Amino acid sequence: MIDLDFSGDSTRSSAEILEEMYTPVDDGEYLLIIADAEVAPSKKADKKPSLKITFKLVEDEKKTIWKYLYLDKESELAMAYLREFLEAVYDTSLSGSIQLDPKDLFGRKVIGHITTQPRNDGAVNEDGSTKMQNVVNVFEAVA
Repeated sequence: MIDLDFSGDSTRSSAEILEEMYTPVDDGEYLLIIADAEVAPSKKADKKPSLKITFKLVEDEKKTIWKYLYLDKESELAMAYLREFLEAVYDTSLSGSIQLDPKDLFGRKVIGHITTQPRNDGAVNEDGSTKMQNVVNVFEAVA
């Protein structure tokens, strides 16, 4: 049995709420908190799994940004992105072998450089313009 109470509920539709949640923020540096992190299998058989990170903006926790960091030890670029992210999260230089439990990232904060780009799925707005999404590619440690 689930107790539900809609008496204080907003009359906004789920579509309106989702639109607000996914409206991109302005480009810039934001304090992000890691809300979740997990190893996600690739949807393509020939691709490596990735570390899927869910960020919330500290100043507006309704805003969510996802980042996928590929776990491909053979890719110098993938490993550089992963190392740079972890160095920012832990505010330390990394070298050699380490073990990472994605759950250890939960609740940690990092500065993220957020930019805006067209959505990967090619979605368009009602007026025909391209829907945009935020991406975060550069991370810095929280001072």
